[in-house]
Amino acid sequence: MNLSKKWKGIFGGVVFALATLTSVSASADLAEEMRSIGRNATVASKTDNSQEFVTALTALSGAAEKAKGYTPYSLKDKAKDSAEIKDYQHGLQELIDTAAEGVKQAQQGDLAKAKEQVAKLLEIRNEYHKKYK
Repeated sequence: MNLSKKWKGIFGGVVFALATLTSVSASADLAEEMRSIGRNATVASKTDNSQEFVTALTALSGAAEKAKGYTPYSLKDKAKDSAEIKDYQHGLQELIDTAAEGVKQAQQGDLAKAKEQVAKLLEIRNEYHKKYK
């Protein structure tokens, strides 16, 4: 298939535009997941209701799991198997594991101890946010 220079230019521009839109959309999706993590950590830290606590940390874990599928802008040029990408995903997995521990403790009736996990969540979030925002 022979395309004229004009059509090659148009086609190339369309491909570039679609790639840019996809990148912007992925960044927006990641930002939304990060906001969800923050909102749910706040809810969990402020509630005195075990069920609300469990719901918040479950939602936080879901957002962290989704965020693992996106690459932060600061790492956009890194290979999927790079040390930085693996570290970013490790940080999200730490959030998920810590939230799971908090849920377990809340379900066992120890909301005070479960809330200690929220403090750990915030430490993890702050550590990795500095690295990869």
